[in-house]
Amino acid sequence: MISRDAGWRIYPLFIAGIGLGGFFDGIVFHFLLQWHYFASSRMDSDSVSALERIMIVDGTFHFSMWIVAAIAIYLIWHAARRDLLPSRPHVFAGLILVGWGIFNIVDGVLFHLVLQLHNAREDGNVALWNAAWIGWGALFALAGWSLAFNRYRQLRE
Repeated sequence: MISRDAGWRIYPLFIAGIGLGGFFDGIVFHFLLQWHYFASSRMDSDSVSALERIMIVDGTFHFSMWIVAAIAIYLIWHAARRDLLPSRPHVFAGLILVGWGIFNIVDGVLFHLVLQLHNAREDGNVALWNAAWIGWGALFALAGWSLAFNRYRQLRE
């Protein structure tokens, strides 16, 4: 069982990782690479009005990620005032990576496979791209877990 203080060391950074993962997905994969949009499997993008609808849906996703990031900032600030944040950089970064990885896994399983709103990439071998997306998330989460928990046991105190 994690103590209350240990929870304050873990959860704010984990939530920050979720927000960063969402921002990275939106900025890099939605806008820069244009591999997918939030509902690209369900919405055509062949007209200006369709693109406007896509922008509204994507904007809602990005705003929700902004809310997650704002909550994380507040929680990090609150934990810092109580001197509860991990002092070691690898723990700090590891917890953020765990959150980022969990974002990718949940996005891949829930939105790609279950709800089929979009795929990691809408062309080529869709199943392979989705598996790579979920695998990337698992790699981030495992690497973060290894950084945060296997090298540093202070979180249990």
